[in-house]
Amino acid sequence: MDFQDYKGVWVFIEQKDDSVAGVSLELLGAGRKLADKRGVELAGFLVGDNVKHLTQTVFEYGADTVYVYDQPIFKHYRTETYMRPCWNARININRKLFFLGRLQREKTSQVP
Repeated sequence: MDFQDYKGVWVFIEQKDDSVAGVSLELLGAGRKLADKRGVELAGFLVGDNVKHLTQTVFEYGADTVYVYDQPIFKHYRTETYMRPCWNARININRKLFFLGRLQREKTSQVP
């Protein structure tokens, strides 16, 4: 697969305590530059429970599109649960560059 096969730039939007994490906002800025240089779309990828209202912030930081997976199953962060929709969407929507920040989560095996 060639770098030219990638048709868009995605940024995973980390959220916690009802706000978008700073690392995600930084990645949106870098992603915007790369998307503009390549002439492709920049998309945010937001996973969580009751997070739809955070899309406005993602748009304000440069995203053209925001993919939202807003379901109760995503209330508590678990790596496998969160990454499944990311992986499925990447396959179904076709080749994209996908940026993930260093997620600032506690141990993923603990659910309160």
